[in-house]
Amino acid sequence: MDIVVNGEFRQVEQGLSVGGLLAQLGVSLDYLVVEQNGTIISRDAFDSTMLHADDRVEVISFIGGGRGRESGE
Repeated sequence: MDIVVNGEFRQVEQGLSVGGLLAQLGVSLDYLVVEQNGTIISRDAFDSTMLHADDRVEVISFIGGGRGRESGE
């Protein structure tokens, strides 16, 4: 079936869960937010939330960084 992941069309097998998709994508679950058709999916529901044809999924990873105040900037 066809879904859209982060704006790109992707074909996945029927019956795939959000957790299964994340495993296929090889993304780390640390600092991660997943949205399915505009609804944020809680981390504990990744494996029980099934994907459907034409779903729109956004996978957003947060990363830290930048300089500390000690550098004077």
